Amino acid sequence: MFLCAGDKMLVAHRRLYENDQPRAFVGEVLAYENGLMKLSDYSWVRESLRGEIKRKDDRCIKIIALNTVGIICYQLPETVNIEELELVAGQQNEVLLTDRRDFRMDLTDRAGAIRSGRAS
Repeated sequence: MFLCAGDKMLVAHRRLYENDQPRAFVGEVLAYENGLMKLSDYSWVRESLRGEIKRKDDRCIKIIALNTVGIICYQLPETVNIEELELVAGQQNEVLLTDRRDFRMDLTDRAGAIRSGRAS
């Protein structure tokens, strides 16, 4: 099977226009069938006052079609603890998804639309 229950994924919504707000979802696969993923865990959205991307406190379940033009899916290492992930600023203005230990993924939007934030 292409994806299995328990696989960890990052789903980023592709910015189509300059003013589009970055959105992401990090979660575990509950089920996968015929190109549809059912995921459970957290959405990340831009906080309007400070412009930071924050993890929402409430867990949710999303169903995502892998062939959707407006998303980019990344499979995360199985050792990553989703509860510990944060978005932080790197030394060169990168946006990094990290657990502040072993895992680090550069999510920098080279167009400059994403600003750093911290999950809480």
